[in-house]
Amino acid sequence: MTEEASGGTQPPDGSETVEAQLPDGFEIPDDSEVKVEAVNPQGRSLWIPLPWIPVPTQPPPPPTTRPPVTTTRPPVTTTRPPVTTTTPPVTTTPPPVTTTPPPLTATIAERSPQQGGPGSQVIASVLVTNTGATSIGVQTVVLTAPAGTRLLNGYLGTWREPDVEDNYPGTLSPDGTTSTCSGVPVNLDPGQWAVFYTAVIVDAGATPGPAPVTFAIGTPAFATGTGSITVL
Repeated sequence: MTEEASGGTQPPDGSETVEAQLPDGFEIPDDSEVKVEAVNPQGRSLWIPLPWIPVPTQPPPPPTTRPPVTTTRPPVTTTRPPVTTTTPPVTTTPPPVTTTPPPLTATIAERSPQQGGPGSQVIASVLVTNTGATSIGVQTVVLTAPAGTRLLNGYLGTWREPDVEDNYPGTLSPDGTTSTCSGVPVNLDPGQWAVFYTAVIVDAGATPGPAPVTFAIGTPAFATGTGSITVL
């Protein structure tokens, strides 16, 4: 390498400038100079200007500390909207029930009349039959004697099968023509029957012929009939 080629200064005294073979692609900057001493075959010291080669430095290792990771999750809303559990009121009042029983009905039929003259006692009787759908229980029975006669004592007698006979007192009117018998246990189921009777006195001067005695059951009466006697 010559001085012109290297662009460097002259070698020091006592040394020679020699041409050095550089590797391919290697260039020497104009403002760099490196001194290398060597011994040539003749035993002389050689001064070889070489470029200054900066020693590359290794890049710093990447940081090993990772940035913090945010692990806090956003809050989750767990509050549910209120649920309406109120049910509408239920009407538990039942409609009124009609408890009116069917009406009581009965027939009062005349039996064979007995005969009697003035001053005699004669029995007037009727056959009472329950013709309704409801049992007939305790009732009031009113007895009424026809003109020319009067009730003996105001008692009501009953007879029914199997040969059961009872008597019930009544309240007589002042003239003895009417008797009110309260609390009489008629006690007839639908279709059942019983005989009702009472004693009558024939007055003097009574008109001869049939004299009907009235039997009325209930207050107000739901059954009315007559049992006649024959005045001689």
